[in-house]
Amino acid sequence: MVVHGISILIGLYFLKNSVGKTRKIFDFYIALEEYSIVSETKILVSFLVSLEVMLALSLISNLNLLFSIVVCTLLHGTYIWMLFVNLGKSHQKNCGCFGSNVPPKPSLVHFAYNLSMCILVILLYAIEVRM
Repeated sequence: MVVHGISILIGLYFLKNSVGKTRKIFDFYIALEEYSIVSETKILVSFLVSLEVMLALSLISNLNLLFSIVVCTLLHGTYIWMLFVNLGKSHQKNCGCFGSNVPPKPSLVHFAYNLSMCILVILLYAIEVRM
């Protein structure tokens, strides 16, 4: 029961973030384009927003936490990779409205945040399995 409650809270957090990215989809696109990770930024934007919505709904519904781990690893693994490649670089066109996922100037703090979100979902699964 406790695990389900925590899962819902984390899911609502991811849902809030995905709604923010959806509302400012063009700003999110510009921020990712400035990171210069892939040539087809439109596909990356669609991929990341879709993953975040899937993760949120998976955590809220608590249907399959193992699925949530896979989605969370894909999502935050992508953010971690983007942050690592752009560590210390300053991005002028970035509005700064996407928190630690796509900051204007990536740092180790942003890197650690994304890693900790992944670890949190994995711990949630581990607790559920042990109960």
